Amino acid sequence: YATTRIDITRSGAKQIWKQPFASGLCPPVIHKGHVYWCWRGLYCLDFKTGKPIWVNDTAGGQAWGLLYGGMAPQGYLVASANSLYVPTGRSMPAEFDKRTGKFKKFLNAGSKVGGAWMQMAGNELFAGIGNQGTDTKIAFDAKSGGSRGDQFSRYPSIDMVLTTDTAFIATRKGIYGIDRAANLKAN
Repeated sequence: YATTRIDITRSGAKQIWKQPFASGLCPPVIHKGHVYWCWRGLYCLDFKTGKPIWVNDTAGGQAWGLLYGGMAPQGYLVASANSLYVPTGRSMPAEFDKRTGKFKKFLNAGSKVGGAWMQMAGNELFAGIGNQGTDTKIAFDAKSGGSRGDQFSRYPSIDMVLTTDTAFIATRKGIYGIDRAANLKAN
C-alpha cells in the first residue's frame, strides 16, 4: 500500500508524491492543505509536497484507553476546524488535535455506543451505530466535545445523512428528506 497524490488533467496524469504507507481501514481525508489518515498510527502530510507534518504512533497503546474499549481505528476520519476525529470500532470516536496530532479524549456517549460511522454537520459531530441493538446517533459539540444526546430518535430510520438544512433518512419503505428546522419546531 502507498498514499499517493496524482494530479489528473486533460493532458494526462502526473504523480506528485508518494509515501510508503497507507490504510486499508481508514480512507484519508484532505482538509485545508493537509492529508490525514490512520494506519498503525495517525498521520498528517502536507498535501502539496507529501512531507510528514506529524505522526502519532502511540495513541493506540495507551492502557487507559482500554476502559473505553481501546482504539481500533476503522471507518472514515472526520475533520473540524481544530480537531481530527477517528472512528474506533466498538468505542466512540477519539479526538486528536489537528495541528499536533496529540490525543485529546475519547468522546463519551454515556452508554455502550460505538461504530465506524461519523459525520460532521455544522458544529456538530454525529457518531454511533448501535446501543445494544437500538439504532443510535449521538450528537457532540465540535468545539467542546460535549454530548448533545441521541439525535437518531428525531429521525427514526435505518440510517441517515445530514446536511445543514435536511436530514436524509433511509427506512424500509424508502428514502426521505426532512427539513431539520421545521422538524425541530414541530417537535
